[in-house]
Amino acid sequence: MNDPSRVDFLRFLERVQQQDLARTHRWLAGVANDPGRIDHLRFLERVQQQDLARTHRWLAEEEQRRAQQYVVEPPIHRHHPEGATVHRAGCTTIRRDIRPLSTEHARFAVEKDPMFHACEDCKPGEALGLET
Repeated sequence: MNDPSRVDFLRFLERVQQQDLARTHRWLAGVANDPGRIDHLRFLERVQQQDLARTHRWLAEEEQRRAQQYVVEPPIHRHHPEGATVHRAGCTTIRRDIRPLSTEHARFAVEKDPMFHACEDCKPGEALGLET
């Protein structure tokens, strides 16, 4: 799943985990005189911190994946009539050096910029949800 809803879900999960961790910290502050309960709450705190760290890793991976989803290949020569080509990352028709392109920039380039065109093989416009 590589779409905005995944990022939205991970952000929601992050907020819930942060709230749970804050609740555990409040509980810890309230049981200063109960060593047995403190041990249990410290264990819970460690587990919640690990869960939150894992969610942060997932978010970072998803953002990196989204940033590298599209690439741009320069035109054959400076005055080439079609301009640069926008590809999906991993397209097998790429023949020259490429640069990463964010989803937002790829959408703008394919949809509105006359100096760019979409690759006819990997069809980044379809992946972006644009009408071709």
